[in-house]
Amino acid sequence: MRKAKRSIPPRFSKRVQLLLGDVCSSSDLKKAISVSTPDCVFHLAALKHVDLAEQDPYGTYEVNVEGTFHVLKASAGVRRFMLMSTDKSVFPGGLMGATKRMAELAVMSFARHYPECDYSIVRSGNVIGTSGSALNRFVHQIENTQEITVTHPKMARFFISNVELVSLIICAVLGKHRKRGSSISYIVDCGRPISIVDVVRRITEYFGKKVVADNPGENELVIKFTGIRGGEKLEEKMHQSSDVIDTDIEKIKIGLDDGFESTRLDLPNEFLSLPESS
Repeated sequence: MRKAKRSIPPRFSKRVQLLLGDVCSSSDLKKAISVSTPDCVFHLAALKHVDLAEQDPYGTYEVNVEGTFHVLKASAGVRRFMLMSTDKSVFPGGLMGATKRMAELAVMSFARHYPECDYSIVRSGNVIGTSGSALNRFVHQIENTQEITVTHPKMARFFISNVELVSLIICAVLGKHRKRGSSISYIVDCGRPISIVDVVRRITEYFGKKVVADNPGENELVIKFTGIRGGEKLEEKMHQSSDVIDTDIEKIKIGLDDGFESTRLDLPNEFLSLPESS
């Protein structure tokens, strides 16, 4: 909370109000909405670490799925609603991706019940600079001359900076694209997947060091491959199908096939009827 407060530029300090709450608490969310009376809700809260999600399936479901439903219900009446999603929700290989996919489906379901609100989903790759990032771990290991741990030599990921992502989110969600009665799935163009080994080499070189295969000398480090963890894939995808169109915003595309109709057949009626009971 203190860190967030310090990050607010002085010129905005009187216009920004911070509230500490829990997305799984309906009362916290109702209070936040009543205090701020927003036109647009940006829902970014999530448990996003693949390995931790596998260790705590209930907690991950509670935050990523039930928490999203709580935020959706509390946001009834707003003009715009945005869910921040991830490339790991596309053909998910683990619990984190699966729960984020269910969160996407929740937004799609609400959009069909509340056409007066513009619902959108923004799907992105790994955000540089976020808490718990593998990049932070690499930097720590390099600075402390430790073995650099990577799960697999062929592991690759999409990357984007947090500053660029925020600007793209705002441009997309507050832009002119509208789709009453259904949500829009915005896909952030993060370029090609980048090899994690290449990322490690670049960071190592930045610190004036070098990666070697074995027997490291001065200013030399070794990469240790630890094996793919549960829920991980070697490479992620950004959209369900190739049915994607460009927008007037550079690096923002729209996925035309959100997979809702094909997926809903596998969902229980209790899940699909939740918007009606809100």
